[in-house]
Amino acid sequence: MFCPNCDYEYRSGAVCPRCKVDTVIFDRTAGISDRLYNKGLAKAKISDITGAIECLRKSIKFNKNNIAAHNLIGLCYYEIGYVGEALKHWVVSNSKLKEQNRASYYIDEASKNGKVIEKLDNAVAMYNQALEYIKAENDDMAVIQLKKAVEASPRFVDAHNLLAFCSLIQGDTEKAVTSIEKALSVDVNNPVALNYYNELFQNKKRPEPVANFAGPAQAAKPAAAEQEAAQAAFKPITVDERKRMFDSFPIGEILAFAIGCVVIAILMITLYTPSRVDTKNDEIDKLQKELDTLSEEYAENKTDLEKLISEAETGLSAMETENEQLRSRVAAQDLRERVNSAANLVADENYLAAAEELSIIDLNEMPADLVERINELKVIVWPKVVALCFENGRESYESAEFDAAYSSLQKSLLYMTQESEIAPNIYYYLGLTAEKLEDFAGASEYYIIVMDDYPNSNQFNLAKTRYDQINQE
Repeated sequence: MFCPNCDYEYRSGAVCPRCKVDTVIFDRTAGISDRLYNKGLAKAKISDITGAIECLRKSIKFNKNNIAAHNLIGLCYYEIGYVGEALKHWVVSNSKLKEQNRASYYIDEASKNGKVIEKLDNAVAMYNQALEYIKAENDDMAVIQLKKAVEASPRFVDAHNLLAFCSLIQGDTEKAVTSIEKALSVDVNNPVALNYYNELFQNKKRPEPVANFAGPAQAAKPAAAEQEAAQAAFKPITVDERKRMFDSFPIGEILAFAIGCVVIAILMITLYTPSRVDTKNDEIDKLQKELDTLSEEYAENKTDLEKLISEAETGLSAMETENEQLRSRVAAQDLRERVNSAANLVADENYLAAAEELSIIDLNEMPADLVERINELKVIVWPKVVALCFENGRESYESAEFDAAYSSLQKSLLYMTQESEIAPNIYYYLGLTAEKLEDFAGASEYYIIVMDDYPNSNQFNLAKTRYDQINQE
């Protein structure tokens, strides 16, 4: 006989000598897995995707090597918009059986439709973002994300359900019902959608399901062989066929055979069970020892790993501190170079360039000695620049270059203090220049500054005369 797990040929016994698998239990679990697969296939054919996934999960639990169950549950997940789960099952299936496996076809078709997969992945991402918005009580943004998700993946059942939930929160029952019906048209027994539907409409007719998959390459339907098997498994039997089958059924022979099987089973249990129990106990003890050894190794490895992580974090913290100190030193050095550059410009009597250099230096968190030096340079430079800009502005005004004059005079204001002796002259000439540029409102403002802030200056009467003339006109 052959072992159903590893195909090893041996003479007799319930336990395979090579892989130590109980072949009786293995056959039973494989049979249960196949029945659950058939049940899941039947549910998938009527668009009961939730029920199909539940049956197929159980089928895979009983037999992890059930290729057909992996393939079909992948199609079910793809149908409701979960591409990642679908690909996971197809990859597992393909790893277990390389040849003549439809999983490779599904994977190839999915890879060919990269844009479609990207849209479905984006739909899941938008669904997750909508969940975050709902947690933050931002229903409007959640609705926007969910509408985009169902537009990208129209059969995304969970997105339809969540959109229905948001519509109910906002009191829009009509939109909620539309979303619920779309979810039920894809998955007829989806528990969330059913709960919403039954709460809202107890007597309303359920929407008709859309009885086809939307697989990777096309509307993904189960394989032809799977469809025929499901149809045969659930084909109704007529009354005449049932009677004919009953009349021709060899009841007596089968009853005798069944009694013989029972007697043999009792003898086998009586003779074989004690030794089998001892074997199982030995296996349990062996596995327990292996588990204890693995637990000890895990604890040791965990301690070593935690120690390495702690050391790495300490080293990282030290490096960050050192980097910060290095950045501070580099910044301080850069500031010193800027200050030295400004000092050199002052020494060369290039006051305009020195002023520009000093004005862009940030005094925040600067060493005290540099702040003091910068202030000393400003005391020297600022009056020089104000006087120079004023002279340039007045010369440009007298040369009828009014735009240049206005620019130079405005620049002098950047470095001028209100207590400067030259301040009334600057404001007066700004007023004159503004008049020439036909900015009479601006000119009036400059004259008012001269009259209000510098009443004892020589420009007071001149500014008042110009102001009165402008306002009379």
